[in-house]
Formats: sequence, C-alpha cells, structure tokens
Amino acid sequence: MSDQNPTPSTTPSDQNPQRPPRRRKSGRGRTQQRRANTAAQHQQRSARLKEARAAHPVTVSYPEDLPVTGAKDEITEAIRDNQVVIIAGETGSGKTTQLPKICLDLGLGVDGLIGHTQPRRIAARTVAERIADELDEELGSTIGYQVRFTAQVADSTRVKVMTDGILLSELSRDKLLRDYEVIIIDEAHERSLNIDFLLGYLKEVLDRRPDLKVIITSATIDPESFSAHFDDAPIISVEGRTFPVEVRYRPLGDDPADDDVDGPGESGNYETGVEEQTDGIISAVDELAAEDPGDILVFLSGEREIRDTADALTDHLRRRPRMSNWEVVPLFARLSAGEQQKVFQAHSRPRIVLATNVAETSLTVPGIKYVIDVGTARISRYSNRTRVQRLPIERISQASANQRKGRSGRTSDGICIRLYSEDDFDSRPEFTDPEILRTNLASVILQMASLGFASSDQEILDFPFLTPPEARAVRDGRTMLTELGALNSDSAGRIHVTEIGRKLTVLPIDPRLARMVIAGAEAGCGGEVIVIVAALSIQDPRERPAEVRAAADEKHARFTHKGSDFLSYLNLWNYLQSLQADMGSSKFRRRCKEEFLNFVRIREWQDLVGQLRSLLGSAGIRIEKSVWQPTDDGDAAESCHGAGSGKANTVVTGDVSERGQAGRGGRGREGQNARGAQNTGSRNAQGGHGANGKIGFAELSAAKRSAKKQGAAGPAGDTGKQVAAAKLDPHAAAIHRSLLTGLLTMIGSRSERHKDYQGARGTRFAIFPGSGLFKVNPDFVMAAELVETSRLWARTVAAIDPDWVVEAAGDLVTRQHSDPHWSTKAGASMVYEKISLYGVTLVSDRRVGYGTIDAEAARDAFIRKGLIEGDWHERFGFLEHNAAVIDEAEELASRTRNRRVLDQDDALYEFFDERIPEGITSAADFRGWWKKQKRRDTHLLDLTTSVLLSDDSEELTASVASDFPMEWELTDGTRAKLRYSFDPGSTEDGVTVEIPAEAVPAVDADEFSWQVPGLREELVAAYIRSLPKNKRRYFVPAPDVAREILPALTPYQGSLPDVLAAYLSERAGGGGLNDLVPITVTADDFERSRIPAHLRLTFRVVDGKKTVGLGEDLTALTTKAKPQVRKARQKQSAFNPQTGLTSWSFGELGDPDQAPAGVVPGLADRSMSVDLVAFDTAAQARLATREAIITLLAQHTSEALKYLQDGLTTQEKLVLAGHQKTADELLVGLIRVGIRGLVTDRLGPAESSWVATADEFASLRKHVDAELPLTCSSLLPSLMKALTAATELDKLVSKASSLAVLSNLADVQAWSASRTSTAAIAAMTPQMLRELPRWVRAEVVRIGGMQDSPIRDKQLMDRVTGCGNDVLKKIGNRFPPLAKAEWSHLIVSLPAAWVEVVVMLEELRVSLFANSLGTAHPVSEKRIAKALAQL
Repeated sequence: MSDQNPTPSTTPSDQNPQRPPRRRKSGRGRTQQRRANTAAQHQQRSARLKEARAAHPVTVSYPEDLPVTGAKDEITEAIRDNQVVIIAGETGSGKTTQLPKICLDLGLGVDGLIGHTQPRRIAARTVAERIADELDEELGSTIGYQVRFTAQVADSTRVKVMTDGILLSELSRDKLLRDYEVIIIDEAHERSLNIDFLLGYLKEVLDRRPDLKVIITSATIDPESFSAHFDDAPIISVEGRTFPVEVRYRPLGDDPADDDVDGPGESGNYETGVEEQTDGIISAVDELAAEDPGDILVFLSGEREIRDTADALTDHLRRRPRMSNWEVVPLFARLSAGEQQKVFQAHSRPRIVLATNVAETSLTVPGIKYVIDVGTARISRYSNRTRVQRLPIERISQASANQRKGRSGRTSDGICIRLYSEDDFDSRPEFTDPEILRTNLASVILQMASLGFASSDQEILDFPFLTPPEARAVRDGRTMLTELGALNSDSAGRIHVTEIGRKLTVLPIDPRLARMVIAGAEAGCGGEVIVIVAALSIQDPRERPAEVRAAADEKHARFTHKGSDFLSYLNLWNYLQSLQADMGSSKFRRRCKEEFLNFVRIREWQDLVGQLRSLLGSAGIRIEKSVWQPTDDGDAAESCHGAGSGKANTVVTGDVSERGQAGRGGRGREGQNARGAQNTGSRNAQGGHGANGKIGFAELSAAKRSAKKQGAAGPAGDTGKQVAAAKLDPHAAAIHRSLLTGLLTMIGSRSERHKDYQGARGTRFAIFPGSGLFKVNPDFVMAAELVETSRLWARTVAAIDPDWVVEAAGDLVTRQHSDPHWSTKAGASMVYEKISLYGVTLVSDRRVGYGTIDAEAARDAFIRKGLIEGDWHERFGFLEHNAAVIDEAEELASRTRNRRVLDQDDALYEFFDERIPEGITSAADFRGWWKKQKRRDTHLLDLTTSVLLSDDSEELTASVASDFPMEWELTDGTRAKLRYSFDPGSTEDGVTVEIPAEAVPAVDADEFSWQVPGLREELVAAYIRSLPKNKRRYFVPAPDVAREILPALTPYQGSLPDVLAAYLSERAGGGGLNDLVPITVTADDFERSRIPAHLRLTFRVVDGKKTVGLGEDLTALTTKAKPQVRKARQKQSAFNPQTGLTSWSFGELGDPDQAPAGVVPGLADRSMSVDLVAFDTAAQARLATREAIITLLAQHTSEALKYLQDGLTTQEKLVLAGHQKTADELLVGLIRVGIRGLVTDRLGPAESSWVATADEFASLRKHVDAELPLTCSSLLPSLMKALTAATELDKLVSKASSLAVLSNLADVQAWSASRTSTAAIAAMTPQMLRELPRWVRAEVVRIGGMQDSPIRDKQLMDRVTGCGNDVLKKIGNRFPPLAKAEWSHLIVSLPAAWVEVVVMLEELRVSLFANSLGTAHPVSEKRIAKALAQL
C-alpha cells in the first residue's frame, strides 16, 4: 500500500537541484502538506492495527453440512490467485458465513480489514453474530459489525460486517479503501443502488489497488453479468443444500385465468382483494398441515398484509384444535431487533412465518419445509416526474419466485404453493429491474461528485455501472441536488459540489434531510431540526398493537400538534426527555411500554440525534441540544398562513405541559386553564403513525372514527379552519422554514374542487389518515414523504405559510405577472403577481408595484396615466397650465389631423420624458424629485403649443378652411354639416357628415366617396395600399403615386374607387412599366376594410336634433331612415298623387329641379296607364316621366298599327307569329320604339328635357302622330331580320347535342330570351333595334365556333360574364332598386350614360364571338371598365 500512496518528497526536483523550494501563497501547498500528513498518519495507524490483529490469531473450522465447505479448496485457490472472484450459490449454501472464514484461513485480514457488506442492517447484525459464534469469538473482537450509527469494531477486528451504505460513506475519507485488504459484496444479485455503485467504484479502484481483493457473492441469478463487468473474473458455483421441491399452483378466485396477468388495477397495484388472498393463504396452510410436520414460510407484499394475515391465521388456528399449538411469527425489516431474533431462535412448536421479501435471500429462516408465495411484493419505484418514491405492489420476477421456492427443501423434501397460475409465472419477467433504474440517484450523484467522478451528466452516465442509469434519472437526481443547493454548474456546464453539498456528504442520511439540518443550524434551531430529522430517519417509536389499538391512539393523541406533525415529534421528544430526567432506566422503560412507545426505537432516536450532532460538530457546525418546546397558543407572534381563525388544541398534557410553560417563562394559569378544556378533544384526535408506519385499514378506520367524534363537537370545516390557522411563534416558524429547504418538492395547495392537494409537477395527494392534520385541510402543507399505495398519501405533514416556500425556493420559483394596471390611489402602476413552484401556486393575484419588475414600463405608465391623463390624486400648478394649452391645440388638431397632434400623448410623453429623470415610476418618486426641482426651474414642465403642433402649423392653419370645410353642399342646395373628431381608435374618429332627413334623397354616395380635400391624397394612398400584393407592387411607394396622380382625377365625377381603378389600370398598361405584365384594376380590388377608419366618412341622419341613422354605409342608412324622410317630406309639401291616368288630365308638372328633395312630382309608367307620384330626386323623375309620356302617346296609335299590318308580307306575318304570344304585340312594341325615337329627336335626352304642360304634350303628340307610320316602317326590316336570325339561332341550339357545350348553349338561350322578347324590343331605342340583327347574327356565328372549339368559347363566355357582372354590380350599388332588374327594364330606367355601357356589353359579345361582323364602335373590357369608372 505504501507504494501506491508514497509520502510526497520535500527535496528539490532533479531538474533544478539548486533552486530552494518556492513558498506558495495559495492554498495548494497547504493542501499537499495536508495530504502528506494524512498519508503518514494512515501508515502509522495501519501499522498499529496490523500489530493488534496479528496478536490475536484465529482458529477456523467449517461446518461439514454446508455445501460451501465442499468447495472450500476451489474457492481458496481462486481467491489466492485472482483479484476478483464471483461466488454463485443458492441461499443457505453457507457462502455468506464461510467466505470471511476462508479469507481468514488465507491469512488475510491482517494488513487490512476483510470488509463484508450486507444489503440490510438486520442481515449485517445477524451474519456477524453467526460468524463470531462459529469462531467462538466475542462479537466486536475479531468479528465486528457496523450499521448506521451503531458499531462494534475493535483494533483487533479482522472481519467487519457492515451495510453497503457504511462502505459508501467511508469512501469520502478513504477513496482507495486503504483500510481494507478484502471486500466481499454479498447478495450482489439484489442489484441495489448501493451495490451497483460499489461495483462500479471497485472497478475503477482495482487498477490503483492491485493488492485489494474483491469477492462478489450472488445467488444463481445471472452471475455472468458480474464476471463480464470485472473483465471475465472466474465464477465458482456452489450447489445449494436442497432437496426436491414440489410446486403447486393454486390461483386465487373462481377464474384461474384471471390472475392479474392483464396488468395492475385502478390503484396501480397487482393486489388481490384482502379477503381473497387471506382465504387462499388459510387454504394453503390447511393443505400443508396435512403433510409431514414442518414450518411454513409465507411471503407477503408488506407489513399491512402481514398484520391482517396474522390476525386471520391466529383466529383460524384457534378454531382448529389440531393446529392450536401452531404459532404465527411476523418478519419484516422494521421490526425491532428482539422481534426479528425470535424467528431464528430454537422452538418446539410448529411455526407459520409471515415475511416480506427480506426472507428471499438476505436471511435464512431455519426449519422451513413449506413455502406459500402470494407472488407479489412492494417494489420501490421513483417517479422522475413527480419526485415521489412509490411502493406499488407488483408481481415478482421469476428469479424472485424461484428464490422463494428455494427457501423450502433445505432439510428435506419441500412444497411451494404459489397462489397464482403457472401461465402467470411464465409471463413474468426473468429478473427484477435493478434499483438503479427505479430509484432516485441524488445520493449517489452527490457521492460521485464529491469523489470526483461526476463533473457532468455524461461522466455520470459513463461511470462503469453494471447497468447504466437512464439519462433522465441522472438529470433528475442532479436537479434535486441543485434545488438543495448541493451542486452548481459553471459556464462550461461542469458540476461542482458547493459548501452545502460538502456538508451534506458528512451526514449519512437522505440529502433532503441533511439539507434541513444545515438550514436549521443556520437559522438557530438546529437542535430541534435534528430531532425531527432523526425521527424521520427511523422507525416510528409510537406502537399500535392490533389488540389495543384504540388505547394506543388515545395515548399518542397527547402529542398531536394540530398544525404540524413535525412539532408532534418535538412534543414526543420533550415528553420523553422530561420522563427520562425524572425516572430511572427501568422505570422509564416500563413507562414507555405502558404508553405504547418502543423503548429500543427511542434509544435509536436519541443515539441518532447525538450522532448527527457529533457529525455536524466534526464538520465545524455546532448544534445545541433541543430545549425549546412548541405550543399552539393563539397569542404567538406569527401564524401559519392558510385559512380562517381560531386556536388549535394544546399539544401536550400533564407534567410536560407545565414544564413547557415554566421553561418559557410562564404565561399564567389562564393559558393553562384555557387549554385544559381542549385536551379532552385532543385525546380523540387521529392517531399517529401505526407501529408498522404503513397505511392500513385499521388506521383508516381509526381515523374515520376519530373524525366522526370530532365532527360531533362542531362542523368539520370549522375544525379545519382552526387548525389551519394554528399560530406559530418565530422559533416554530424558523423550524418549518428550515424543514422546507429539503421539502420544496413535497408541498401542496388545497383544491376544494377535488378535495385533495395539488402537489409538485402535477401530482395530487391526500393527507395520511394517521396525521394530526387529517380532515383539517389547511390551505398549504408540506410533507416529509409522499408514498403511493392505494393512492398517493402525504405523511408527516405541516401547515405552512406559502411565503416560507417563496423564501426557501429563491430563484426556483416561477413568477408570472399579469394585468399591469394603474392605481389612482397609489399613483403608480401595479401588477398582479402569481408565484408558483413546480406547478403549485403559492401566491395568486397579489398586487405589487410594477416598478420593481419593469421600471421602464412603470415609468411609461406613470407619465401617461399620471402626468398626461391626470389619473391620480396629486395637484400641481403645471397641470392646469398644460390643460389649457391642450384645449387650444385640440380644435385645430381635430380638423387637420396634424401628425404631432394625432399622437398627442406621444408628443406629451416626449415632453415629460426629456425632463423627468429615469427611476421616477410613481407619485411618491415624483413628489420627492419635484420638490427639489421646482426650486431650480418652476416652469420646467409647462407645456407650449409648439410641442403639439408641427413646424408647418401656420401653413395648415391658412389652408384649413378649403381643405377641411365645415359644410358640404348637396345637389339640391342643402348644406350638410361636417364634424371633425381626432380620436384614433374611437368609432367617431375622422369626419362625420350630418344630413337632414329631408335632404336624404338628394344625397349622392359617389360624391361623398371623394372625401374632404384635405384627406383625399391620404385616402388615395390608402386605396392603393389595400390592393392585392400582385397588383399593389405596380404602384409603390403608394404615397408618391397618390401625390402624382391626384391632379389628374376630376373630383366628384363618378365614384373615387371606380375612377381610381380605371386610372391605375391605364397607368399599369405601359408608360415605363414595360418590365411588368399589364394589369386591370377594378374597384372590387380595393379592400375597404384596410382603409383606416378616419378616412371612411361616417354619416349621421338627423331629424331636428334627433339622430335617426348613423353609419358608414350611406345606402343602407338612407333605406333605414325612410320613415323619417317621409315625415320630413310631409312637413314640407302637400303633394297629392294620382293613379290610372290615360291622358294629360292632372294639370302642370313643375320643374323637377325646383322641387324639394324627396317630393319631386313626375309620372310613372304602369304599362297601360300612368300615375302621378313623388320621386326622391329630379333625375329619377325625369327618366320615369319620359317612359310615362311614351305610354300616354301610345294610347292613340291605331292608325299606325293598321298601316303596319297592311304592309306586311305573308313571310313577315309568319315570322311575327312565331315570336309572339298575342296578336300584334311585336308591332305594338315596334310602335313604342318609334315613339321613343321621335320624342328623343324632338325633346332631346330625358335627363335634360321636360314636358310641363298639357299644351306642350299636345304639340308633341301632334308631331309623333304625323311621323310615326313612316318611322315604324323604316324600323320594320330590322325587326324582321332580327326575328329571322333568332329563329335560325333557336334551331341551331336545338340541334346541338354535345355535352361539352351545354353550359355555353344555356348562355345563348338566356341571352336570346332577354334580347328578342317583346318586352326587350319595346324598350329599345331605334338605334338598338337597327343593331339587333347583328347582335343576333353574332350568336348564330358563335354556335358554329362553339362546336369547333368549346373550350375557347367557354373562356370568351367567362370574360363576357365577368365584365357584365362588374357592370351589374355597380348598377346595383348605384341604383339599388335595379339590382336584379331585367335587361328590358334596365335600358329604360338608367340614365343615358349608363345605357351606353350596357350596350357596350352587347358589342363586346359581337367582338369576341363574331369579330368578322364588326362592331358599332371600338370596344374592349378595359374600355368598358374605364367608361364604368366615369359614371
């Protein structure tokens, strides 16, 4: 060993023999010196121990009946010749007790110890006693043992039996295990976390310790994996001392196939019903009782099952005289040493041993002939997500089942009854998962980090574990240590052990518990925290024997603290300390037994407290003894934040309560009396943990009974509020704060909806029935552990203040801030803060100052809300001055929308932002600053108009009258008022036109589409921006294009969108844009929703002071306002309509231009007569009256009709007959065409002429009568040609049968029906009738081309349809009553300019379908669009 660890030399190096040693200022030299001293001390100590061991020789003998004795020579040779040896043998073969003796026989154990590890404390103690007994040595001499906080080891000790955890703890001070010559890792097949780490560590150490021998013992479960791990180390198999074992399968339940093979139940457990399992065990016992005599070993999954089964078996045996002498003995790890030893003692009565899986391999129970295996066990599994160590009941593996079977047949033939089917056995996994795959790795990672093996997650994963852990488990373990403050990472991601982490490694307890102790020491309550932590580390000293459970609960209730189970431990501790001080040892032991307190566990608790204090002292942390006693007094300084009010029950009665009062300085008799009345209730409180510490039906039942008793005294909810509000003095609060440092993932908040607790990372748990807080339901709790059995239970619980969690968690908490808002009262921005930890909401909707979270945003809000909007309670002189300046600028701003004034708040913000220093976020901050600042400059914050108005404000003021007028003159001379509002985001932002109800008929929507001059350029730019992207790219930048083209547009001639679309189409067709494909822009391309709201006019229809309509859609608004318009008309005119007129008998028709809007007199055509009615506008009156006059003139045309009839040929008569339903209807229509032409020739267009009197009408009639016959005769040939062509067209359509042209033919038929009907002909002008034959002939030509190229015809038809739809859509928008009118109605109802566009559509059809026929004038889709835009 000295060769491996030489003492560092202090001589100069060979390279620099003359240079003296350099004195180092850093700590490196001191570290090397300490290492040298340590090595020297180790050598001295080793020499002393070697001398002591050599002075105590040992005589070794071997039992002849053990199988390992037969293989002794082979084993001896293997150990002598190899550094690592694997010994595989069944339990009971003697390898555990004989291997240390073989090593002694080889002379080992003198230079160093023979370390012999066991996975359980019970096994370490038992094995040491057995070896010492076989060597006839006293335990603690040659053979010693050490478990946590208990050691019997002397200088002469050569074999040290210990738990694997003890060996792990020694690594921190002896990394190369220099104290050991041999390491025996026993029961390695169990693959516990400690064993896996030790195996990996030993693999690393062996190269540096070639003198160290390692022996791995395992049952016959995959020994090859251990051999492979140690570079093919030799395997020696030792046959077990076994006899044949008969296996009998007795599956539970009526259905042998249903044996939990399909998976766990709702609780997550493979757990049979209690009654069913117990009945199965009793039946198996009865079956085995009929066999040869022998003890029975029953394997059960847990302590609860053992106790329930023991009760049932005891009762069963009592009723069986033949078996009444049998005894039932339990065996599980948490039993006291005396109770465990009872299993190994000689006995004369047959036994039934009820054991957990501790009896599978760790212990050999003597005398077992029969085994009953229920097939399940509680397997510890850790959830990386919830941070909960679960203990679900799972089906055991085949290897475990065979181990259980092997416990029988040690002395004779055996029988194993399995309470499951053979198929179930075959379906089970071969081996149990290694613990490293199902437990938390925090302790191991901390150990590895402190030993230098874990500087990163990857190094942990690369460590030579027998089975590498999952990356997620490693990450979770490291995260837990980071949360505890034990590890941190540098910028390179390397893991470092913190000072707290180094302190944690000193304590051989769970890192979380160790963290609590350190925090307690720092908080000045380390003595109390150590007591609590020690209690959490051992078996509960409170016992609850089944036969006297109620009495035990009553005794234990004295210690229950209604707000904290942790303080209940302190109550018990203080009580025990008081008793022990007043009594002798024997009396104290008896008193403990009387009060159902386990004396051995109490001693273990006391020893553990002392050991922890000693360990902390060696680490430089001084902890005083616990002398403080908790109280539930309502007068204490701090309260456990959570709910309600009220006082909790007193926690301790009797002498200890009086001692507590005296020790605290006394609070007077009143406090004692007040609490005395409550003690009675406290005795009925829910009992503490059961003796087994598990959650059983008995505990649940007792808790329910106690809760029911308490419920009789008052509502359960009230009780919960009282306990949740139990007040803690500062010291008690400090204790809980310290405990919280290790329990941050074990907190929960009450969910009233689910009646349970929301825990970390999505878990939900309930308080364990044995807790003093069961049914109390405080708002927030922390728990020492969460254990999942039938559900997730929180054990050892305390009500807590969520602020404690926030303080303890530090940066681990998640803070969410929402709803920043202004507080007028505080004169500052506030925000609601939500604080949570791992999904548990600790603080919800707490108002905090926004300045501490986002100072910039808080300052912004202060300036805007406080200084600009004045939403605070402060009053300063500059605020009144600024308000007057703002009002002065507002009037001009509303009209001109000056950009600086548009962003008035921004202008004001900039003003204040430049003058107020950073850091001013509230009224309080501002007052302090302004108090000093105003002494230097009183007018610093006085506003001027120049701040609000732009540099060109003078120019704007000069042009505001023309660009932003206050009135808009309508066509009838009425003046509509314009209201300007400058309120971006408001519905009233922009220009509002107030139209009197009586003037609604005179409103021209197209005129208003041009906006006021001051906003027109911006509106044009907005229209351009609203174009689709593929068209918008032709006109960029939009503002420049708008500025350029606006002078070319003539305002109020047509609709702005139509005029603009036509102009843009023309612009995009060439003119320097040759690199782009010419496009057509239509009014529909403009997306009105993208036009800013202030550029869209709002119309308000008013009747006096009353608003009768408001909106942006003028057409819809005027329709809605019609009732009010009629009322307004009635007020202004007494017009009397007439109907059924066939002659001019109604007097004079006044000039429509002089009539009031909405009451314009005119004639309306009713086919055979006319009516005298009032029209909305003069234009409507003129158009309608022209058609009515034609109807009146047609009343006396019989001579013209007779003239036409007489001149018809036979062929013409046949043609007419084929196209009319009644006689002469086409000729009558022809006469109407002639009259229309003559009237137009005599008077001119309808829009500009008027027949006002009967004399004027008579003169017109005389002229028409004279010219009508000849005019109609000249038009008749055109009619005949058109009808003849229509006949031909009908025949061609009928003959066409191709499916490919059906839709095309339907279009032709529809066109023909609407253009060659009697109504259509009667509505035409003479010029239209002359063109009609060509139009019809074009459709005939189309039929031929259609059949040759149907696809081309469809494309042309789509173009015509698209263009026609655009025209009809605009007609519908401009003249809503004509939206769905027939073609014949359109051409007599529209103004002449609109009719020209309709006729252009007919010419477009000729141009596209029969271009050879020619057109009356050039025509194209663009020309139609341009003409349409001008309307």
